Amino acid sequence: MGIPHLITTLENYASHEILQHQVVVVDGPALAYHILHLCRFQGANQPSYGLLSRLVIEWLDRLEDQQVTIRAIYFDGYLPESKQPIRMERVMKVTSRLNLFYSSNSMACPRKHVVPTNDIYLDANRPGRFTDKTSLDPAFLVPAIIDAIRGSSRYREKCFIIPGEADAYCASDIAKHGGTILTSDSDLLAHDLGNGKVVFFRDIHENASSMLACVVYAPREIYTKIGLSKSVEACRLGYERLRNPNATLPMLLKACSKPIADALDYDHFRQQYVHHESAPVPHLVDGSLLPLSGLDPRVSELLLQIGQAPKAKNAREKAKIFLPSLFDNPTKGTSWDASAHVRTLAYTAACRYLQCRCSMSVEEYRRVQNINQKGREISLLSSDETNIAARELLELLRRNATSKARIHIH
Repeated sequence: MGIPHLITTLENYASHEILQHQVVVVDGPALAYHILHLCRFQGANQPSYGLLSRLVIEWLDRLEDQQVTIRAIYFDGYLPESKQPIRMERVMKVTSRLNLFYSSNSMACPRKHVVPTNDIYLDANRPGRFTDKTSLDPAFLVPAIIDAIRGSSRYREKCFIIPGEADAYCASDIAKHGGTILTSDSDLLAHDLGNGKVVFFRDIHENASSMLACVVYAPREIYTKIGLSKSVEACRLGYERLRNPNATLPMLLKACSKPIADALDYDHFRQQYVHHESAPVPHLVDGSLLPLSGLDPRVSELLLQIGQAPKAKNAREKAKIFLPSLFDNPTKGTSWDASAHVRTLAYTAACRYLQCRCSMSVEEYRRVQNINQKGREISLLSSDETNIAARELLELLRRNATSKARIHIH
């Protein structure tokens, strides 16, 4: 997301500093895409999950080797209902890119997308721009990064899947405890961070002394420098920037000093910065809280939706899940179709463990062509159907295990 041009509006008032000895909170999804960008800038258009996993740990190691204290790495575990239109727009863009990629390479994938590129190492310089607009992001980019961090004894205790949006949790953490947010999202400049600071991944690089240098944005200090009244909310400048993309800074400050022209529009905008929406974490059948720490973000989001479902038996509810866009032929059915029966069983089991008593179904979104498109509705199984499906799946797994054992023997 982000607020276009807000960074360039304020960059002359930022300071150039050394990252060493600072305490940081990391925006996890932004970190994942930064690592992907580093790979692509060095020639790995379609990096393997192994390469992504190795580089993210190397990147975090570089921070700690220079005495940067990583307090937390936050990942989204839930997207508020109010953000669904934005989610739909993003998935539409992914679908559009898939269509473009396939139409440009209908015979086979380009060599650069299939040749291994695991010999890439972190570049100490600032990455440039990646100009290939047809490349598709790895379907499980963020989960792969999370798994890599969880697999590291050095960082696993600092990795959190939270029942809300990562940027909001980063902002709350910094506002309460101080420190610096590492992110790529200009939205963080519109939060009230107290004495907290923001550093964008793109600005972190090694200087001539082999120290990690960066550009630091301290919103409270910057707003004082530019003369923004203390009575004006931190998000007001971002709002005026969004409404007037071509305005100069003096024009924006003048607008901030006047009464708000559209109070309802401004209140809708500010809610995302002053009210950090999150989902309540539900209890399982044994009374314990749902452990988010070991979940994939999409699974976390689905389970948190199910946990909020009405408890009345006569109520009807739909939960939504956005399945990753796979690299397959967009003119044919998606590869997700083959495992639909397994997911149906999983959705049903999830509702049982979360004590969901209402009539529940799940809407799956795969390829999205327009913002009003409905997902494919998956009806849950009855008790008898669940038992049959579970036995069939277990039998299939048993046969596969036996077959693999025979192959290994021979």
